[in-house]
Amino acid sequence: MMNVDLPPWVDAINRDDRNAQNNNAGNGGDLVKHTVYLALLDELLRREPWRTEIRLRECHAGCGVYLTTPDNAWLIMCLSRFGRETTLGGAQDDGLFALGLRNDRPGSLYAGSAVLNLRALSGCRQARAEFYEQKPATREVLKGVLRESITEQPEITISVPGAKGRSFDGEVRIADKIAGWDERDVVLLDPFAMWSQSKDQRRRDLYRGILDGALERGCPLSLFFTWGNANPRADADMNGSSDGPRNGYVEMLDWLGTAGASVVVVRWVWKLRFAMWLVLPNSAPQGHELRDALAARLRRELNELDRFAKSAPLMRKYPETLVQVLEV
Repeated sequence: MMNVDLPPWVDAINRDDRNAQNNNAGNGGDLVKHTVYLALLDELLRREPWRTEIRLRECHAGCGVYLTTPDNAWLIMCLSRFGRETTLGGAQDDGLFALGLRNDRPGSLYAGSAVLNLRALSGCRQARAEFYEQKPATREVLKGVLRESITEQPEITISVPGAKGRSFDGEVRIADKIAGWDERDVVLLDPFAMWSQSKDQRRRDLYRGILDGALERGCPLSLFFTWGNANPRADADMNGSSDGPRNGYVEMLDWLGTAGASVVVVRWVWKLRFAMWLVLPNSAPQGHELRDALAARLRRELNELDRFAKSAPLMRKYPETLVQVLEV
């Protein structure tokens, strides 16, 4: 980690070495994922009922602000210097500034999804945000970050559930509660790699149940996919050339199509393979119109990010980078 003067609630993340996911902050997966989150929330907040009331349910929320690893620090430095015209470049500056943090050495700090999404909710008349994080040490850092954010956005009700010192399973929380939610509940899911190994079948089944609930209740939902280093499996899944496991990428995407859901699919390569689904059930207000608006917006904004990724400093390191927006 870089030597940066930070408040105690941020510096504490250096001692949270049990959460390996912290090392991914600001990588190529995050840059696209967080751009998609910001576009989704902004498009929802332009419409009813979300303009009047929105309830964000984010899992896994992370720690809010990160000291980046040397590899990702270089990527974020390029974003700060060459990607300011992108949606994410401006949101990063705004998120860190709102917390009283100055990024004097570009690339050393990265505002995570909890901070970015919280800032995005400021246009809603009545907003609630629940951030689910499994690791207790990471959760404590997140609480400190969000307490700082409350002074900037007192109109937003913020909750980080979980007993001190104990793990908290946000996926189970969503699966248990979604039957009582409705279209105002926006669900963001970031399950890490679980799409190919047999040991993860129970979690894949849990996610199928969450998707069932989202369709039934009309909840907009985002689902992020990463396959880790299993690039051949990722390519087969995204191209539809492999049946894959039960409730895996291919089976669930086919099922969403037959269920009549409006889905925007984003696929990208940035060293690793990634994908996102934005699932907008037809029972949600303006389902197809919202899907079309989101797809058009993401094409514009991710084209900007793709141009940034193809800038000379980045292409030397990530020659395969490709961002695509599809509709289902």
